[in-house]
Amino acid sequence: MHTGVVIDARGLAIQPALFPRIVDERGQTLYAPESVDREAAVQQGYVTYAKVFDQAPAQARIGEHPLVLRALRVAGESRVDLVLSDAEATRIRDYAATRRLVRQCRVLIVM
Repeated sequence: MHTGVVIDARGLAIQPALFPRIVDERGQTLYAPESVDREAAVQQGYVTYAKVFDQAPAQARIGEHPLVLRALRVAGESRVDLVLSDAEATRIRDYAATRRLVRQCRVLIVM
């Protein structure tokens, strides 16, 4: 079972932001402020950015067995939102356990 979700956005020139959105290729929301547990967001923050995900601070958020997904591209003029391929989006959308991790803000974006 996965313990968190890593979005690999290396090489995409993403700009860190407080509340980035993650969407599929059709623009349907996978991760957004309105779709998370408010208490989890308050306690640990909405999202964390890192250069690598195998170091202690990152692992505290995503655990030892994260689901690693590759971002397809950056969306929007501000370059803060990420687009996942439909195949990658399915890995979030179709599994209740993964949706629960996302709702609990156990998300790390690798830049």
